[in-house]
Amino acid sequence: MKMNLYTPVKRTSFYAGILFLSVTLTNCSNDDDNPPEDFDFSEQFQDIDEIPDLVIDEPTFDEPDLGGVEQSAETESLLADFNDGDDLSSETQAKIDALDDFAAGLSSEVLTEAESLDDARLEELMALDSFDGDLASLVTALENAPAEVKQLLPAIRFSDDFNMSASAVNRNGLGVDIKEAVSQAIEEEGPCYDAAKAAYDTALAPATTKYEEQQAQIEAFQTTQEAAAITRSESRTTNVSEAAGTYRTEILERAKSILSIANDYEASQPELAQTVKLLALVYVIQGSQALAEWDTAATNLIQVRRATEEATIAALTTDYLGNVLASYEAINGQATTILNAAYRNCHNQGGGN
Repeated sequence: MKMNLYTPVKRTSFYAGILFLSVTLTNCSNDDDNPPEDFDFSEQFQDIDEIPDLVIDEPTFDEPDLGGVEQSAETESLLADFNDGDDLSSETQAKIDALDDFAAGLSSEVLTEAESLDDARLEELMALDSFDGDLASLVTALENAPAEVKQLLPAIRFSDDFNMSASAVNRNGLGVDIKEAVSQAIEEEGPCYDAAKAAYDTALAPATTKYEEQQAQIEAFQTTQEAAAITRSESRTTNVSEAAGTYRTEILERAKSILSIANDYEASQPELAQTVKLLALVYVIQGSQALAEWDTAATNLIQVRRATEEATIAALTTDYLGNVLASYEAINGQATTILNAAYRNCHNQGGGN
């Protein structure tokens, strides 16, 4: 006969198992009755401001008055008087006398240059923008010539724009990274803190996106305006080049007209012809000098105007970017204040665990 013995040791193990199972079931029941807390901070961020719309006023730039080289009205009237065929007027005679007085102070080499002048030589001289030797001394003499002689020669017309100077604007720091611009909040960890940070990120996202869009819009404005400034500068340079060609032709043609009249008087009045030839020489010399001086001054004015326009564009860009950044920083400051308050609330609740 086989006996089934239920020993005290087995009995003790049986009751211990029942006790463990009951404790486990009780703990599961308590967890079901107390689920994790749901942290929601979205309402706290609802009243933060929005970045205002960006309005860019494009600048307008006036074209500079580049001046020019003007023909002598006094010489024009002198030529008209010669072409009339009548006796010379007292005004023309006074001009001839002034040229004779001026010639008295010139070297024989300069006077010989005038006497042997022809159209081909005039063209050679007009192609030069600087002179040496005897002609250099003539240039010096013309600089110190009396007003009665200077009024017979081409002259530069300088406008008020030639008095302007380039202004300097610091073009650094035109762009600011958002990561450098935002206010800093306390960094903590835990479900409560994570929920607060997520609400902050969601609330600030529209402002961040708009800030980036406006920054791109401003940078596009700068790029477009700078390209336009370059185009204007290139166009002005072309205008100066074309005008210089026109002035060169006009001066040369006027000098040839003067020489033609001198040649007409060569046989009948050689002394008058010599004086008029001198006028042709000094006209082309002074015209060449004036043209070179004007070309340099006008080119410099173009460069100054471009630099000034670019400085204006840079200043406007800086202002626009600064205003947009200030708006973003203000909104981020509001959001960060709310975030820090939420973090403190999490801390007061025991760290949000």
